[in-house]
Amino acid sequence: MRFEALSALVALAAFSAAIQSPHDAVAQETASPAAAPDDVYLSRKFEETPRRIIYTAARSLGMLRGIHETDLFYRLRYKGAGIAYAPAKTGPWKPSPIKYYAEISYPQQAMRVDENLGAGRQIHVVVGNQAWDEKDIAADGPPAGKTKVMTPDALNRRQLYLAMTPYGAIKAAHANIVKLKMTSQPHGIYVLTFPYMGTTMTVTLDRNRRPSKVEAPYVDPVLGKTVLSFEYSGYKDYEPITPTSDEEFSFLYFPAHIVRKLGGKTSIELNVDTCWCTNPYVYFPRPAAPPAPNQLVMADAAKTPRNADGHPDLTGTWRRIDPDGGVVGRAFTVGRPQDNAAGGSETTWVTRQGNDNYLEVDAEYIVKSDEDMPAYKPDYWDRIHDLEENAYRRPADPQYGCKNQGLVRLGAPQEAFSTPTKLAFLYTPNMAIPWYREVSTNGKRLPKPDDYQGVFPVGASVGHWDGDTLVVETVDFPGGEGVWYTGRGWIGSAEAKITERYHRVGNRVTYDITVDDPAFYEPWTRPTQTFEIDRAGMLAQPLTCIEYDGNYLPPSN
Repeated sequence: MRFEALSALVALAAFSAAIQSPHDAVAQETASPAAAPDDVYLSRKFEETPRRIIYTAARSLGMLRGIHETDLFYRLRYKGAGIAYAPAKTGPWKPSPIKYYAEISYPQQAMRVDENLGAGRQIHVVVGNQAWDEKDIAADGPPAGKTKVMTPDALNRRQLYLAMTPYGAIKAAHANIVKLKMTSQPHGIYVLTFPYMGTTMTVTLDRNRRPSKVEAPYVDPVLGKTVLSFEYSGYKDYEPITPTSDEEFSFLYFPAHIVRKLGGKTSIELNVDTCWCTNPYVYFPRPAAPPAPNQLVMADAAKTPRNADGHPDLTGTWRRIDPDGGVVGRAFTVGRPQDNAAGGSETTWVTRQGNDNYLEVDAEYIVKSDEDMPAYKPDYWDRIHDLEENAYRRPADPQYGCKNQGLVRLGAPQEAFSTPTKLAFLYTPNMAIPWYREVSTNGKRLPKPDDYQGVFPVGASVGHWDGDTLVVETVDFPGGEGVWYTGRGWIGSAEAKITERYHRVGNRVTYDITVDDPAFYEPWTRPTQTFEIDRAGMLAQPLTCIEYDGNYLPPSN
C-alpha cells in the first residue's frame, strides 16, 4: 500500500509537467515531397526524434495553442454508450449495455468515471493521491454523490487509466522524454515506450500522429497480472457544443470509438457521441478539508512595524512576491512575459479584444487557464460552461463599461493606510476603474441579510484583529450575475460571504481570500499571495479605462 501511494505521487509530479514550447525540440528542416494526408503541418520532413514526434502528436490532437504553441489543454468531459463485459477467470464474460460518462482535469490529476450498467451506476474517482467511489447519486443527475467510500487500493489503477487517455498518453510521454524509446514502422506509424508508475507504457501513433493504442502491464482485481490496453479510432472535432458559440470548430480531436481490453479481450466497447473538449467546467471535490491558509514565519518577527494599538501596521505600497516568475499555485502558466534581447520583458501573447484573460489562438479557440476552480453545484454547471466559452463578448462581463470588477478580482490592494479604528485600501487594476475601500475595525457588525442593499460590487466590509492577523468579512453583493469572481464567467451570488486574512511578519504580508457562496458545495479558498510593503513607495498610475457601448460592438468574428 505505501509503495503504491509513493509510486503514484512520483508519477503525479512527472505527469503534471506541461508540454513545453517546441522551439528547442524542432530539428533542422529538410525538404521532402511526402505528406501525411490529413495534417498540413506534416507536409515537410523533419528529423525523426522523440521530441519532434511528441510535438507533432500534441499538435495533431489540437493540444498546442498560441504563438508559443504551448499545451493549453486542461479539462474535458465526454459521454457515450456501448457494451461492457464483466471479466471472469473462467467461462465467458457476461455482456451488458453501458452508458459511460467521464470528467477529466489533467493539472489536478483527476478523473471521474460514471458507468451506468444494467445492474446500477458505478462512480469511480481519483484526484491526486486520493481515490474513492461515490454513492447516493441522483438518478438523472451528474455524478456528484453525497457519500464517498475511500478506495486507496485503486489509486494506481485509476491514475494509470488517466495517463492512458489520448491526451494523457502524450502528456505522460513528454514528461518521460529522457527515458523514452521510439521505433518507427511502415506507413508513418510510431511506437513510443517509456516507464510510468512502476510499469512500462507503450503508445502507438497512427499516421496522423494520434494515439491508436495505449497499453501497459497491469494487475487486475479479478484476472491478476495481465495487459491493459485502450484502442482509439475515429478522431473528430466535436465542436461547437454551446448554442451561443460562434466558433464552428475547436480543432481539438477526440476519438469516436474506444475499446478497452484486458489480456487482449474486450472489457468495454464504447461509441462516443459527445465530447466537451474545450476545457469545460469540471469539479472534483476532495473528501478532506482544504489546508489552512499559509502564514509567514520569519526570524525577524520582532521587527514587524506596529500601530499605537500594538497591531501590525499595513500602511504602504504592496509589491507581489512571486518566486516562480509565473502564476502562483497553478500547474500551467499563461501569458508569462518573455525576456527580450534588450534585457527587459514583454508579453508576446496576442489577446482577443485586448482582454488578456483569453488568449487569441488559431480558430478563435478560447482558453481558460485557471485551475483553482470554485465548487459550483450541478445546477450551475451548464451556465458556467456557457459563460466560459462565450464570456469574451462585451458586455457579458460586468467589468466592461468601466465598472468595478468585484472584490475577488480586485484581490489584495496596491496600497493601504491603517489607523486604530479603520483601514483604507487602494486599487489600480488594469483595464478597470481605480477603486478604494474603507474597512472599519472599531467593533462594527456586518449587516444582516434583511438589510442587504446589493449596490456595491465590493460589498459591505467589517474587520477585526485575530492576534496579528487582520480578518475582513464582506457581505451584501449585487445579484443577477452582477459580479464575477474571475474573468472566466464564474458568477457570484448576492448571498455570498467573503473572508480576507492579512498577516504581516517583518516587511512581508500574506493575503488569503475565501468565498463562501450558496452556489458552491464548499468554501473556495484562493492560493496564498505574498507581498512586500514599501512605506516610501508610490502607487502606480492605472491604465486608462475605455468605456464601450456593448450594443454597438461588432461580433467576435
